Amino acid sequence: MSRSIKRSKTTTDIYHIVHFESDDSIYVFFKKCNFNCRGCIKEKSPWDSHIPDKHIKKLQNAGKLETLDLDGLKKIIDSKKPQKAVLGGGEPTVDENISNIVRILNENDTRTVLLSNGYFLDEEFSRKLISSGLKEACISIKSIDEAMHRNYTSMDNKRVLNNFKTLNDERITLRSESVLIPGLIGTNEIESVADFVSSVNPKIPFRIDPFKEVPSLDYRSPSTEEMKEAQARAEDHLESVSYLNPDAPTTGEVSVLYPNLQEEGKP
Repeated sequence: MSRSIKRSKTTTDIYHIVHFESDDSIYVFFKKCNFNCRGCIKEKSPWDSHIPDKHIKKLQNAGKLETLDLDGLKKIIDSKKPQKAVLGGGEPTVDENISNIVRILNENDTRTVLLSNGYFLDEEFSRKLISSGLKEACISIKSIDEAMHRNYTSMDNKRVLNNFKTLNDERITLRSESVLIPGLIGTNEIESVADFVSSVNPKIPFRIDPFKEVPSLDYRSPSTEEMKEAQARAEDHLESVSYLNPDAPTTGEVSVLYPNLQEEGKP
């Protein structure tokens, strides 16, 4: 699949950046994705769920999603100097300037973590990102079952699984994650993902995320008991398994770095 997109050489797909005070990290949102996941959380809202409701309302009223250029990103990073940056939602590797984005972060001694579906991360592309300063990658493996993966994402999973194996051989911290969707991607499939990850390297950390209900998909969020069961099944294969608790309170201030929420002429 081609990654060629006609646009300015300095344009990025970044439309939203949030800063977490608790660990001095930023989460960077990308507009485009090469997958069409039926349960994508961005269908519910394109904005980070941790920011205050008044800020979400202000962002919603702004209308069109405007993206940053590289100079705009550099100004934000130079000013904030975060300890860590997580590049996530949609798909960062679709961005033609992803290597330059990683380089800008690395020049500010920011530890960069890539959250990716792994489809484009072959040996050549991965090494390019690592040479730009990428320190860590977390690959979201939706499903091992090929038909299930295509049904959920509209894409084949062979490249994802092969690229995951390749990444394990690179000098980079590698993690993995999957989403538990009762009735669609259940505990049996989560265990199959864990078994695959173990076959690559049983020391790779694995996190299970709970599905968050979206209007386009008629499936419910898993219960805490279901999350614990999936964790126990995965622990039969891997040394380090955790699950995300959506009810855990957010500590520290969460602020919006982009888009700018201040009105012109006001402090």
